[in-house]
Amino acid sequence: MRDIIETIKYKNYDINIHIDEYPESPRQWDNLGTIYYCSSRYILGDKQVDRKVIQDIMNDPNYFYLPVYAYIHSGVSLWTNYNTMRDHVPPSHLGWDTGMSGIIAVSKKKIRKEYTVKRVTNKLKDKIGVYLNNEIEIFNQYLNGDIYGYSVMLNGKQIDSCYGYYGTNWKENGLLDSAESEADYDNEKIKEYEGML
Repeated sequence: MRDIIETIKYKNYDINIHIDEYPESPRQWDNLGTIYYCSSRYILGDKQVDRKVIQDIMNDPNYFYLPVYAYIHSGVSLWTNYNTMRDHVPPSHLGWDTGMSGIIAVSKKKIRKEYTVKRVTNKLKDKIGVYLNNEIEIFNQYLNGDIYGYSVMLNGKQIDSCYGYYGTNWKENGLLDSAESEADYDNEKIKEYEGML
């Protein structure tokens, strides 16, 4: 059984929280953006390209993009600076082991198709900016192993388990609701069985 990092008591059940040791990369999902990166030492996105390709996309008015920054020091952290991205101002805390690693970009043609619009307005760009920023946040969690699962136990026996929850806020990421629902479902089955005896 996987190592338990926390146990939450719920009714007669134990909800054990585990690190997801075999998560699927969120870059295999149906993403809106494509992450272009330059590093040859690390996988920092979807497509490794040279700086000219990134510069060409940044200069192409048919694309919407956000700069992606990386902090590489005994691990990798990625983020965008969406609040200042219109001015392309890098974060103020950039150090010697931090810099722009690439971009996350989407063509305006794809935006129009996905959102069934004829024109990409500033309001829609803001929405896309938030969406692309979220894609980077989720990918960063994947790179840092910030993905979890649960096993629901009753009297030492596993009732159910599920993995693929991002972040350590069990309520916000849905892990706790899902685990409690499974415990409640099992509890109802037990009551039905006992009622038939």
